[in-house]
Amino acid sequence: MAKRIGTGEIIAQALRQGRRRLARDLGGPFRSLYLKNIRSPGLANLPDMPDRGDPLQGLKIMDGRFVLGSQALDVGAHGDPWSVPAPSPAYAEKLHGFGWLHDLTALGRSRAHVRKNPGLKAQTALRAGRLIDRWIDVYGGWNPFAWREDILTERLFAWLVNWTALLGHETEDVAGTRRETSLLRQLGQLRKSWRQTPEGILRLKATACLVIGASCVQKRQNAWLDRAMDMLDDEIERQILSDGGHISRNPQDVIATLEILIAVENALDKGGVTGSREIHRAMDRLGPMLSFFQLGPGQMAAFNGGGTGDARQIKAL
Repeated sequence: MAKRIGTGEIIAQALRQGRRRLARDLGGPFRSLYLKNIRSPGLANLPDMPDRGDPLQGLKIMDGRFVLGSQALDVGAHGDPWSVPAPSPAYAEKLHGFGWLHDLTALGRSRAHVRKNPGLKAQTALRAGRLIDRWIDVYGGWNPFAWREDILTERLFAWLVNWTALLGHETEDVAGTRRETSLLRQLGQLRKSWRQTPEGILRLKATACLVIGASCVQKRQNAWLDRAMDMLDDEIERQILSDGGHISRNPQDVIATLEILIAVENALDKGGVTGSREIHRAMDRLGPMLSFFQLGPGQMAAFNGGGTGDARQIKAL
């Protein structure tokens, strides 16, 4: 017989939800003040990942057309997507997640496109920098949607792994310092709220961002780096099975996990830090499992919620 929910329990649940909503709404201004006090000590040894973006999508972004999933937003070559309404909440999540930076990186490194336009690499970096600067103008203080833990995690990972390719040339000027400061503010927020990210790949990615961030700050705090690595190790132990599969049994999660750990290992290696045994063991197991799930070049078996995968992403691994 189903348990009947009493009126008192319903009221208590409503009060809990109200407190959470109030804390979120009223906490924004105070959170913004806290974040503004964070200043950049400088960044170094950021990961430099293989290209896995689409240069053709990068060209569209250069023209101001953001195609994310089945929807698109056209803001013009000199416009930005932060001052116009997004087509849908799902589109806005992808937009604020900055995964499209991979496409600009791929375009700037595309030999075929650079051969036609020798200045393309600098142009893609300039476009990426302006889009990030404008995001900082509008959302850099704090915003309940843009700073939501899942979106924050995706954005941080995209910034960290594309920083060297797109933003690494502007580290001494005002714009470069402002971007570094924004990155560190977001890392500071994630450091406090990473447990609120959804369980699974996003939780693992959040802890990976904290490891990369801690290892790349020039005035590195070894205690915090050790703590972040412990958190990542815990997620690896929780999510990566002994056969190299992800606990979700979704083949695409194997791809995502391997990409995340490669970025972590890249950053640690550049910073002269030895990765943990858990990271190395997981990578050793994930590689063969990735091969096992492949039906052909760049194509994954589609089951347990996964698709056939992104051929460029698979090739980059």
